[in-house]
Amino acid sequence: MYHHLLGEARESWGPLFVNSAFLIMNTLAGSFLGFLFWVLTTRRYSPAQVGSGSAYIAAMTLLVSLSEMGLGTVLIRFTPSMRSNQADFVNASLTTVASSTLLTTLVFVIGIPIWSPEMNTLTHSRLHLGLFVGATLAFSLAQFLDRLYIAFQVTHFALIRNLLANTVRIGVAMTLGDQLGAAALVLAVGAGALATLGLSALILAPRALPGYRARPCFDWSLVAQRLSYSLGNHFSLLLWNAPPLIYPLIIFTVLGAEANACFYVTWMIANVLFIVPTAVSTSAFAHAANQTGVNRRAFWHTMRLTLIGLLPIALGVMLASKPLLQTFGREYMTAGRTLLLLLVISVFPYTLNTFVIVDHRIRQNLRSVIWVSGFIALLSLTLVTAGGTIYALPGIGIGWASAQMLGAVFALLHHRHNTQVAEASLQAQSSRASQNN
Repeated sequence: MYHHLLGEARESWGPLFVNSAFLIMNTLAGSFLGFLFWVLTTRRYSPAQVGSGSAYIAAMTLLVSLSEMGLGTVLIRFTPSMRSNQADFVNASLTTVASSTLLTTLVFVIGIPIWSPEMNTLTHSRLHLGLFVGATLAFSLAQFLDRLYIAFQVTHFALIRNLLANTVRIGVAMTLGDQLGAAALVLAVGAGALATLGLSALILAPRALPGYRARPCFDWSLVAQRLSYSLGNHFSLLLWNAPPLIYPLIIFTVLGAEANACFYVTWMIANVLFIVPTAVSTSAFAHAANQTGVNRRAFWHTMRLTLIGLLPIALGVMLASKPLLQTFGREYMTAGRTLLLLLVISVFPYTLNTFVIVDHRIRQNLRSVIWVSGFIALLSLTLVTAGGTIYALPGIGIGWASAQMLGAVFALLHHRHNTQVAEASLQAQSSRASQNN
């Protein structure tokens, strides 16, 4: 039975495994270079500068997520079937994302004294402020074009782009730290994104979508046609992704820059595990867009294989937690080891939650996506904030792991209820059809 299911999964989901492998390689390569980036950074910059710089980068990432408006999901789900409108839709989406990113970033910068006074140093220099705005815009557009590679199942292009982007980051951070301090980390992210944005627009994107040429496009009707689906997914993705993006800002405010540096380094190591379910489930979503139907048995068997595959990786990270953290410095090992162990444990309920949400998204059941994402997000923010306030960094890990476990229980119960309702509805329709005949 097991071998039959495995063969079925291979036959039906071959492209999924290939693209999942490239997405995992992409993120693993990014994580390795990110690991190297932060190892070198912690050696060259003070913990306070690392904490401030990581808070700036977290703010940039949050702004990019806010500005995307769900169009990345729409790009993956619908672009392969658009035929003659593919290139125009990609350009209209890029133009929309660029406009949204600029507006959102400017609003954030103006309101820094209100919602993040600790980041006021960013606004004291026009140079630093310009770097932040420009880096956020370049980062947003480069990330968005990666969705095009996922949509057309050429994820090796995303791997190429991210390898180059991370290499540029390391070079910039290691050469300009003395002149710019923490702002050099912002410039490093922006420079890597800008360099690879040109690569994507001129070379990689036209290969993914033959005949494509990047240009501004203000045909808003192409975007508006799927606005409800776009905004619904945007809201659900924000609920799912926002807590990890907000944590550095919360910790920076509550526990200080040095604690935030330790958290950021620890989270980066644990992210090696989180990328596996994220990559596989994202490939499943793209696979559904390129197929006429979804093999549900293969989908859930893929989740089980993912959980099994995570076991040795999680055990390895646990056993190597001390030397991994000590690579960054003794202070990171002392404060972050308990947090890292808790984050590693949380990957298993996190995987289940990720697949349940993607299953709802494939079936375009946005209400369920929002319910599950919202519940887990609310739990995460509440428990992490409370745990961090009471127990400092270990409390962050306790809050996150507890939220994922409780969220998994809710996700399974909600999914089971929805499945029962759907089956009852189908039976009722079948019964009415039989009576009419």
